Amino acid sequence: MTTSELSALRDRILSQVPLCPAAFVTAYIRQAAAQFFKESEVWRYFFEDIDIVEGKATYELSFPTAMISGVEILRIDYATHSGVPVGKDLYDLDYLAKGEGFSYYLVYKEGYLPTESVTISNYAAWSALTTYAVDDVCKYDRSYWVSLLAANLNKNPVTETAYWEVTVPTKGLDVCAVLNPSIVSGYVTPRLWLQWADAIMWGAILAMCSTRTRPWYDPILAATARDEYGTRLALARQERVQQFAYDGNLRMTNPEGWL
Repeated sequence: MTTSELSALRDRILSQVPLCPAAFVTAYIRQAAAQFFKESEVWRYFFEDIDIVEGKATYELSFPTAMISGVEILRIDYATHSGVPVGKDLYDLDYLAKGEGFSYYLVYKEGYLPTESVTISNYAAWSALTTYAVDDVCKYDRSYWVSLLAANLNKNPVTETAYWEVTVPTKGLDVCAVLNPSIVSGYVTPRLWLQWADAIMWGAILAMCSTRTRPWYDPILAATARDEYGTRLALARQERVQQFAYDGNLRMTNPEGWL
């Protein structure tokens, strides 16, 4: 959430709860945003094509520049390596030091380290003028390429368009993570902020008006906020279901099991 977005939502809340100081309202908004995205899990991000190094266990999950600060990873929803699912029992999500700061990492457990290297830049540099041997191509996606070479008399996959389209391999490590804004700095993707600002607003009002020890305690407004927030939370969860509706792989990896 940008400063202007935060200020606009704060002003909307102050119009309904004028007794609450602006600084408190800002704190309630940040708390409500973190709570909403934690409960809905509607904010997901795909870290795609991470180079795999043989024998290396730790891989940084790097955000784009706009998301470097103010974002937390709640959990890894699923990971794939060269298009093949990586079991949740094979890795951990960790928060490790990086220079003077910290970053999130997928860490393979001992005994499950990658056995082959996949360098995305090398893959992209393949040339149609080159004839590739089995050892050259199979390290990217062994099952697909072995089948291709055996069935089609070792035709060059780059120049044979039909075979290439059938067997395009997914490169490297792909990770889908569930995100949350940090309470301190609180970045939220603009599209999600625009879509769910009302849910966050009602969540903030619910929290502030339910605090009995504060002068802005208001059980009637809190009851209204509870209904409004519950409705928008249900809609967010419904949207999350729709994200999985047409993808069989995501159905299989959905951790809640309600698909």
